[in-house]
Amino acid sequence: MLATGYNVVDIDAARRRGIVVTNVRAYGTMSVAQGTFALLLELTNRVGLHDRRVHEERGRVEGFLFWEGTLTELAG
Repeated sequence: MLATGYNVVDIDAARRRGIVVTNVRAYGTMSVAQGTFALLLELTNRVGLHDRRVHEERGRVEGFLFWEGTLTELAG
């Protein structure tokens, strides 16, 4: 995430101006976990690629299932 840490703040300049710089404990914890799972599922299921191919009408094939590439099952 952009701008959630001290790395983007000039702490010395803030201190000279009397500006308190602090952080929020556990900020973004749930959203970071959700983003991690979203990326993990995209890497294993490639939903974005499948969506693009279907919308390009490259998903029309004979048979029941269309998929480009291999699927990775998460288990264990």
